[in-house]
Amino acid sequence: MYTVRLLIGEDSKILTLCTSFCQVSHTMATDDALVLNLNKLFNNVVHGQTQLNKRTYPRFIESICIQPDPPSCISKLQRSSGGFAAVQSAMRFDLSVNFFNGIACKLFRYLSSPQLLAISDGSLLKAVLLAIVEPPIFWDPFVDALAAGKLSEEGQFGFSWLLSNLISLLPIEEGEPFRKIASDSNKMQLLLNSESQEVRGLAQKIKHSMAIFAQGGQPEDLEAGPGGRHDNDFINFRQISIVPTADEIQSIRPAFIRPSVMFDDHETKDSRQAIYCDNQFRLLREDMLYEIRDEMTVDKKRKYQRNFSLDGLRLLNPHYEPTADKKRDVRWSIVLQSSSDLWQLKKEKLTNPDKRKKWLRDNRNVVRHQSMACLMVEQELVALTTIDRDEELLAKNPPQIVVRIEGGESIMRALLKLKAAEKVKLVQMNAAIFAYQPVLQALQESRTIPLSEELLFWSESSEPRSCPTMPSRIIESIRQNSGEDLQQILKTDKAIILDKSQSASLLMGLTQCVSLIQGPPGTGKSFIGALLAKAIHDNAKAVHNNTKSKILVVCYTNHALDQFLEDLMDIGIPSSSMVRLGGKSTDRTQPLSLQHIQRNSPGAKLTKVDWNQIEAIKTSIEKYDSSLRHAAGRYQQSAPRPEDIIQFLEFDDVDGDYYEAFYLPSPADGHTLVTKNGKPLGSTYLINQWVNGWDAGVLRHHDTVKNYPGVWSMKPPERRAKYTAWKEAILKDQVQTIREAAQKYDLFQSQLDAKFEEKDGKVLASKRIIGCTTTAAAKYREHIKAASPDVLLVEEAGEILESHVLTALTPSVQQLILIGDHRQLRPKVNNYQLTVEKGEGYDLNRSLFERLVLKGYPHETLSQQHRMRPEISALVRHLTYPDLVDAEKTKGRADIRGLTSNLVFIHHNNPEDDLPEASHLASPDETSAKSSKSNKFEVKMVLMILRYLGQQGYHTDQIVILTPYLGQLRALQEALKKDNDPILNDLDYGDLVRAGLVTAASAQVAKKPIRLATIGPSSSQSQTNAHKSLCSDNYQGEESDIVIASLTRSNRERKIGFMASPERVNVLLSRARDGLIMIGDANTFLEAKGTKVWTQLFDFLKKSGNIYDGLPVRCHKHQDRTAILGCPDDFGQMSPDGGCTQQW
Repeated sequence: MYTVRLLIGEDSKILTLCTSFCQVSHTMATDDALVLNLNKLFNNVVHGQTQLNKRTYPRFIESICIQPDPPSCISKLQRSSGGFAAVQSAMRFDLSVNFFNGIACKLFRYLSSPQLLAISDGSLLKAVLLAIVEPPIFWDPFVDALAAGKLSEEGQFGFSWLLSNLISLLPIEEGEPFRKIASDSNKMQLLLNSESQEVRGLAQKIKHSMAIFAQGGQPEDLEAGPGGRHDNDFINFRQISIVPTADEIQSIRPAFIRPSVMFDDHETKDSRQAIYCDNQFRLLREDMLYEIRDEMTVDKKRKYQRNFSLDGLRLLNPHYEPTADKKRDVRWSIVLQSSSDLWQLKKEKLTNPDKRKKWLRDNRNVVRHQSMACLMVEQELVALTTIDRDEELLAKNPPQIVVRIEGGESIMRALLKLKAAEKVKLVQMNAAIFAYQPVLQALQESRTIPLSEELLFWSESSEPRSCPTMPSRIIESIRQNSGEDLQQILKTDKAIILDKSQSASLLMGLTQCVSLIQGPPGTGKSFIGALLAKAIHDNAKAVHNNTKSKILVVCYTNHALDQFLEDLMDIGIPSSSMVRLGGKSTDRTQPLSLQHIQRNSPGAKLTKVDWNQIEAIKTSIEKYDSSLRHAAGRYQQSAPRPEDIIQFLEFDDVDGDYYEAFYLPSPADGHTLVTKNGKPLGSTYLINQWVNGWDAGVLRHHDTVKNYPGVWSMKPPERRAKYTAWKEAILKDQVQTIREAAQKYDLFQSQLDAKFEEKDGKVLASKRIIGCTTTAAAKYREHIKAASPDVLLVEEAGEILESHVLTALTPSVQQLILIGDHRQLRPKVNNYQLTVEKGEGYDLNRSLFERLVLKGYPHETLSQQHRMRPEISALVRHLTYPDLVDAEKTKGRADIRGLTSNLVFIHHNNPEDDLPEASHLASPDETSAKSSKSNKFEVKMVLMILRYLGQQGYHTDQIVILTPYLGQLRALQEALKKDNDPILNDLDYGDLVRAGLVTAASAQVAKKPIRLATIGPSSSQSQTNAHKSLCSDNYQGEESDIVIASLTRSNRERKIGFMASPERVNVLLSRARDGLIMIGDANTFLEAKGTKVWTQLFDFLKKSGNIYDGLPVRCHKHQDRTAILGCPDDFGQMSPDGGCTQQW
């Protein structure tokens, strides 16, 4: 007693713990005993040593489900004389709804093991399923339970999984009864509208299977091709919504995409053009989806704390009605209202409406316009939406948020869920879907592929076709005057003397339908591009109409486009011949912009006929706007009334008998029917009696009631379920009305936009050269198509995705000129699984330029480089370009002051930083911009080297700091910001100010900027605007007098990620004109897996004596005094003030 009293009185926790431990131990012992008994039962059945009965049937199913290896388990049952018979009997003993929703589905879950399906092409699975459904003693009641709406989500899973496998595994004749069920639209709709995403996915698979069978396909065709994986997967890629659906994002089935080798298969020749467009679309879209899924995965783990979110929302209006000034710019959207203010506005303590609006205008990243957002209802992802930032509504308190939902199914699902939703949340995403949309939409609209003979059907036995647009006299003059001044022939302001490779490249570009010009670093490929444009502009004529040729010039970035357009003006093409598409421009290219030309061109105005058409379109918009307001009003009403139900039943094909049963008869003698209390019977009298579970009241003996005994004999729960189903059907009709009106509304809004944009087309048609980015080429595709360019000139073609070039190929194009270098950086993608480097064969980041070169299509290579001094060019010649020669002007340059060598590799073994706080951003393959690597030692060394060069008299416009990693770049930015060194303070922070990384007050913007850039895969889609000026792969094509390269990686695992790429190393080594200083751990790079390029590089550096344990410096006053500065402290100790320790 004393012990018990002590435990209770003084240490009750011990007693509780002991009790809990005993309970757990008892449970574990009980579970162990159950498993032993179930295994014993299973083995007895397999060996024919027991007969099952009503008590042991469910236990036998349980005994199957605990077997660890499904294929082995079902194989044992099949080999046993009574195994499948036992399964058959067990699945028939109880045909109740509870059994269907419970233990039966537990068995289906077990049988859904992928390993079981893989055995003998599914023959083992087919055998056990046939044992269950033949004869249909189990199957028929299971179907009836579905039709009656009695299956739970788990029951629906079991049914849809079973049906999907029956129609896909059974031969055509044997599977006919099950395909008949799959053809029943009412039953399928129950599955397609299930609350379970898993069930909806299986229903889509069934739907797709039936479509394949309808086209004469066989069961074995079902898994091989596109379609049926979810509600946005179709055989015809043009039916796929670009904005993904919620089910698509959550689907675990891999997307359908083809390997690139398929396009070399002779069997695809007849259909190659079609499947080429299809696969370009699917590959690019899969890359877009990867970014969305990746972000959502991270956010789920962090409970959406990383991204801006709004909780406590409700649907305020299912039809957004913008103010008059915005009416033309918006598509159909819904309005959500928050239950509380934006926390940012709360923090600022802003209550004045005008001040709130001003703050929102100044802070556009808060509820960012056109950003994607996840619409969550009751913690379930319902739709992916796009935010339409209406600052007038957003400034209200509480704020109202406008979101656009695209795709008919997504609209239906969202509005059905929002009707009675209690918990609604919106999570803003950073994934930039708008960067993909124009290209994907253009791919869906493409019908023909110009120059397909070269692009799709080229073989080594083919000959390049000539393009007869250039006068033969020009061609012959260039050919005969090779190596001489071409100024008179090309009508340039300056002398033009080309070397042999330049001349060959120019001739190829002028004569072939498709020409590839490779330009290694510093060889002046943009100069050749400008010469080609000048020659074509001045002399070429279009094949189809004998008018002067029009050129469409495309580049990947705005920066590259502006540089090239400036080159065109410099070479003598008048600015009046050119137009630049897109909103960005430099001071020189701004007069070429479409907007500037429109403002200053009277011919670009709309005519009276145009305005009449505009008014007609506006009338149609008003019509559907009115329809939407009316439909929205009906939707927002409370639940349907009994009279609404009666009206619905009157026109319903399935439940029309209920209308007859509830129809109030008219007395033959003209009298009024009344209740017991003498009140007239209303039109809803019978349905009210029925739904309340009563009989027909005063009309119980009337023929109307007697004719429908099935209706009036239903039990109250069945009546309520039926009534609820009718209300849901009415809601679906209301939502369907909104959906149809919204789609018409958007259609006419698009027509209105197109009509206003016709003046853009007129400007384009009047110009000879149209310049744009690849994204703008897709966005303005219809106007470019109408302008009929016959030449497409692509700059930096080696770093542009093939799909981007394809969308710029309008039907009128007769000539394609690709200028680039496939030995430098490939196009940027988000999904490493789709890359050449991954080796799965999808090759999304292989440019059209590289693909054609690898197929053996003839190309010319520029051979003389004008950038790098010979010591540096020797590196890229050794690694990449054996035929590269140095121009005379690269020789005899002054050495870098203060150094003993112009080419330096500083070796160290200081490990990279461990960044656990950024580990959730890391990507194993490191091709994502989210990968974050940094090295504090290298940051300090780079700053000291930069300071030292400043002491030698070099300015910041002569130096660039390169690093492969965004994490290292940010560390360098932070270090520059914090350092108070007076020498470094003279090195300007202008780029950092412009990037928003330091304030204007803390930097003198007038100074020249320190240039920082990555050569890592900082995808433009994943960077914020603040970083784009600093973090870009597009330092490719740039150059600097001195390059300081921080390689960052140093680890015991010898991992270097994407720095194993020869293309990236090539760019790193080829940016410097006069001096290249690299710092890194040589051992990490030499011992890393797959590092042939680094082995070759270090062999070369070792032989040339350019590997050091620190910076090799020479005192500028005392030339015989040298030192190796191996750590940051050495700079102050051994080279104070940039000199040496000698005082005289």
